[in-house]
Amino acid sequence: MILINGRARVGQARQTEIIGKSGKTTMKREKRKKPLNREKRKKSFVVESGADEVPPVALYQHVYSELRRGLLDGLFQPGETISLRSIANELGTSAMPARDAVRRLITENALELLPNRSVIVPTISRQRFKEITSLRLELEGAATEDAVRSNAAALIGTLRDIEDRAVKARLQRMAENITVRLANNRQFHFEIYSLCGNALRISLIELLWLQSAPLTHMSFVQSPARIGGKHHQALIEAVAAGDTAKARQAIECDIRDTADHIMTFWRFPDDAPLDGTANARRRRKTVKTQKAN
Repeated sequence: MILINGRARVGQARQTEIIGKSGKTTMKREKRKKPLNREKRKKSFVVESGADEVPPVALYQHVYSELRRGLLDGLFQPGETISLRSIANELGTSAMPARDAVRRLITENALELLPNRSVIVPTISRQRFKEITSLRLELEGAATEDAVRSNAAALIGTLRDIEDRAVKARLQRMAENITVRLANNRQFHFEIYSLCGNALRISLIELLWLQSAPLTHMSFVQSPARIGGKHHQALIEAVAAGDTAKARQAIECDIRDTADHIMTFWRFPDDAPLDGTANARRRRKTVKTQKAN
C-alpha cells in the first residue's frame, strides 16, 4: 500500500505544479482554500501496489494504474490540484511517467488541464452529474443482474468479506478509515461488475466512476455512515438467494440514494446563487449533519 499524505491549513500559501508547454514542470505559489469541513483531518491518497519494485518498462502503466485506482476509490475532492512531484516521489519514479499518466487521465475526463497548465480533479455540473447517474443506474444494474445470474456462488463469500472489513472500519471511527472504507466500497461494486461477462460495459462503468467518484467522496465525508450500509447488506442477501431482480434493485438504490444526497448538499458550478436565507439554512443543515455523525 502506498500513501500520499498532506495537510491543508487555512491561510497558508502552497505551491502548485504547472505543466509547461515544453513539458517541464514549474511551481506557482497560491493561497489555500478554506476546507469544506471544519474538522481537522488527514487526507491520504491510498492506492494498492502489486509489487515492491516495478520494471522501468512498466513504470508508466504502474503510475497510471495506481493513480486511476485512487480516482476510482473517490480519494480526491472536486477541484483538488494534482501534484506530479508528489505522485512521482511516492511511487518512486521520475516525473515523466507521472506526467504521461496524468495526460492519459485527462483524455478520459478524469482530470482537467487548466489554461494555466495546472492539473485538477474536475468539478462537473449538476446536469452532467444527473446524466452520469442515469447511465450508472442502467449499466451497473444490468451488470449486477448478469453477474448474479451466472456467478452468484462465486460472489457471495467475497462480498461478505469486503463488507465485514467495511463494518470493522466503520466501528473504529478513525479519521483515516474514510480512505479504507472508500476503497472497500469500490472493491465491493467492481467485484460484482467484474463477473458480468461484458468487458465493454465494465470499461464504461469505470469511465463514469472516474467522473463521479470525487462527489461520492464528499458525500461520505458529509455523512460517513452512508458508505455501504443497508443497500450492501440487501445486495448480499439477494446474491445469496440468487435473486437477480432484488440484486439489481439493491445496487440501484445504493447509487440513487448517494446521488440524491449529493444533489441535496453539494453546490454545483451551474447552480443559481443562494440568497442569505438559503445560505443560512444550508449552514444549519451542514452543522446538524456533522453533529449527527
